[in-house]
Amino acid sequence: MKPPTSIRPARSWSSMLALAAGCLMLLLTASATSARPFNSHTSAAPRAAIARLTPPRLAAAAARSTAAERSFLAQARALHRCLLASSGSQASCSSSHAALQSAGQRLRVAARAFASIVRRTSGSPARARAAWVSWRTAPYVVVSGDTLRWQALDDLRSYVFVRKVAGQADQYSLIRGTTITPPPVPGETVRYSVRTAVPGSLWAPEVSISYPSQGSQSESSDDQAAPALTVSGDTLSWPAVDAVQNYVFVIKVPGRPDEYSVVSGTSVTPPVVPGATVKYSVRTEVEGSAWAPELAIEYPAEQHESPPVKQVQEEPSSPSGHLEAGVVSGTYSQDYTAVATLGAHLVRLPFQIYESASQLEPAIARYAEEGVRVLPLATFDGTLPSPSEDRNLASWAAAFGPGGTFWAGRHEGALAVQSIEFGNETSYSYQYADDSPSGYAARAQSYARSFVEAEQAIHAANASVGLLAQGDAGNAGTLWVENMFRAEPNLGQYVAGWTIHPYGPDLRGRVQALISETAAQGAPASIPIDITEWGLSTDNGACVYENYGWNRCMTYTEAGEILTRNVAEFRQLLGSRQGMFMLYTDKDWTPPGASENREAYFGALQSSLAPKGAYTTAAEALMSEGA
Repeated sequence: MKPPTSIRPARSWSSMLALAAGCLMLLLTASATSARPFNSHTSAAPRAAIARLTPPRLAAAAARSTAAERSFLAQARALHRCLLASSGSQASCSSSHAALQSAGQRLRVAARAFASIVRRTSGSPARARAAWVSWRTAPYVVVSGDTLRWQALDDLRSYVFVRKVAGQADQYSLIRGTTITPPPVPGETVRYSVRTAVPGSLWAPEVSISYPSQGSQSESSDDQAAPALTVSGDTLSWPAVDAVQNYVFVIKVPGRPDEYSVVSGTSVTPPVVPGATVKYSVRTEVEGSAWAPELAIEYPAEQHESPPVKQVQEEPSSPSGHLEAGVVSGTYSQDYTAVATLGAHLVRLPFQIYESASQLEPAIARYAEEGVRVLPLATFDGTLPSPSEDRNLASWAAAFGPGGTFWAGRHEGALAVQSIEFGNETSYSYQYADDSPSGYAARAQSYARSFVEAEQAIHAANASVGLLAQGDAGNAGTLWVENMFRAEPNLGQYVAGWTIHPYGPDLRGRVQALISETAAQGAPASIPIDITEWGLSTDNGACVYENYGWNRCMTYTEAGEILTRNVAEFRQLLGSRQGMFMLYTDKDWTPPGASENREAYFGALQSSLAPKGAYTTAAEALMSEGA
């Protein structure tokens, strides 16, 4: 923290007049307050009563934001330690890298939530006049050097502070006291304001500080200062900040999640993103430090000849029309008893896309010992994977695909992983806040680019492993498929199967839409269609709150009839293009009659593994298709 200096002379007459007005305001406030009766709404209220005026939600949101920043920086330091220990091996530190990305997302969410509460609890002049109390008036802020001060209002000690940097979202903090020295942003004029933490209070008139530029060879003496970021060609650099050794660097590609990394040094040359305008920023690895104003690099589109498109066989992978059936399990090998009871020979298991092959190995091994092949689902719910996460799937293919390292010396090689599913319901609105057409378009394009990168890495590691792409439009309509192919016109040449989750009575309509939309983009008509989730909720006549349009009070007998009918419809509709039909899920979550929650009764077995009558019988018949 820097000691205060004298008020900047540039404020001249306007500042003096403002100061005089502030003094007059304080005198009027004191006079008005002394004339008001003593009660909990005046300055004479007990200090404890005033303290309670700070909304608990505001304090809690501020605490969450602070905790999220500390966690973010802790993950950055953990990644740095991992890189040092592994001599800079990115592959060895993939889990630490992924943890940093997740922490960065949590930090953004926490900051947005705090800002939202601040805005909702801010007052307006009209409302303040209608219900005047002294602690809702605006403080008067004085700038002294790089320090801001304001007078205390009554016994209040908590204030909301905002800093406004051009090109960045407003940054809020909850502080105790009446002075603050914010981190400098070299070369920028930053605006500041403050208000009390009381709901309905007014913001002080903004003041600003113009920070001098930091010379290219100079070093800032404040370890919270924003680095003075510059760009030369494709390289970004900045002068050292105090004695800081490590910095957190962020890459912002349109349509992709922000990607964070740790930089030891003062320059970085990020990977080129052809045809995109990418924004960059950097901050010190110090709590409370400021992000540098973003700089952008506009990369030209690739002009060289595109690499040859990978050719795939046009023959369907299942020329005889043999349906491959299995069951979805959400708890890895712990649910093997349920899978075995149903007689399944194929199970769909979710794994985080950043998990290493060694983390998958216990589940793959357990199922292999029991004669069950695994369909790994690479999940990245609520976000989109980074390039390094895309490439991580190559390690899965190298280990568990046909001829993979995991199978050396084992006798279950016939159960090797044949395909990997890329993402779960990525086009569904429940995973994202932006459901606008532009939001869906950006998401689909980013998904397609990640898919191609992952498939190329998998193909290089083990050409016998295919990657399944989401053809299920979810809530996006035609936007999903159209924009996937807009980003990757040759996408169909990389897809080993289109996945879809046709819950509800309209299986035929959903699947036909997938076929027509992908065909319109020129995708090969031989690509199999894989239903990687299908299910309905049944508690043998007890009602659930909703059942995707099916009978909410479905009996086991009715459920068995519907399952048999839908499987037959799938076969008739697709013929040789039919791929997998994965039943969701292996067992109920709760005992019969214990809940009205739809999700609790999708199992082919009861939670105790007891059969569900005709529905279990139909499920067992389906599982025999995978034998």
